Amino acid sequence: MKLICSADSGSRGTRADQGVRPTFGLIRTAGIGNQIALSRLAVTVRYLTRHFLTIAIGAALPFVAAMAQESGFGGDANREARAAIPSAPSAAAGSLPYSRITQEERFHDYVKHMFSAESVLRAAVGSGIDQAADAPHEWGQGAEGYGERFANCYGQHIVRSTLLYGSSAALHEDNRYFLSGESGFWRRFKYAVASTFLARRDDGSRGLSFSQIGSATASGFISREWQPPSTSGPAHAVSAIGTTFGVDVGLNVAREFFPKIFHTLAPVRP
Repeated sequence: MKLICSADSGSRGTRADQGVRPTFGLIRTAGIGNQIALSRLAVTVRYLTRHFLTIAIGAALPFVAAMAQESGFGGDANREARAAIPSAPSAAAGSLPYSRITQEERFHDYVKHMFSAESVLRAAVGSGIDQAADAPHEWGQGAEGYGERFANCYGQHIVRSTLLYGSSAALHEDNRYFLSGESGFWRRFKYAVASTFLARRDDGSRGLSFSQIGSATASGFISREWQPPSTSGPAHAVSAIGTTFGVDVGLNVAREFFPKIFHTLAPVRP
């Protein structure tokens, strides 16, 4: 009887162990997943810390540009260089005259661009695209993989916003989106797409936005530093740049056709 009881007891112990082991396995797996996510975040934070000087210089550029503008340094050369760039067609005749963006408005737009609901939407769309492509594959799928991709996209967005803030001030470019003032779907659509690559000058005319293109390109390559091996190369940097511009195009089209939702600025003319 004792042997039978011992065997039965051992059987019950084995069944109990079998019920407990999967539970501990799930807990251990979740713990490892959290450690991986925290490790990725730590890498991103360390990289941004190492490149704090670059980001700080980008943030300081508007104030340097403002001081140079007040002293008149490089004003004539800047105007001559911009005069050589062809302008895009102006907005409708009934629009308001353009007023040059101030440093306060530029800083407000910078903060809004980094921490608004639109910024979250931008990162969510970009990370969704990467999730669908399973890029990078080291981050896997599911909520954990999406979280890492979202952190990656938002980190890239912060780097780009800071570089854009500094370079646009130095180059006297206004990258805010204004309604086209046009009628007809295709005219408005083309205006929205073109606005992704154009900026307004001090006189209200539009030309190629070097700050938009430059900041997107730089952030695409800078973000390779915290990527896993499969997406750390130049080809994937170019892919990230393309994704950035694709999201920008989509948001500009949304701003044009849903101005009340996105609080789009009224159309202006030079």
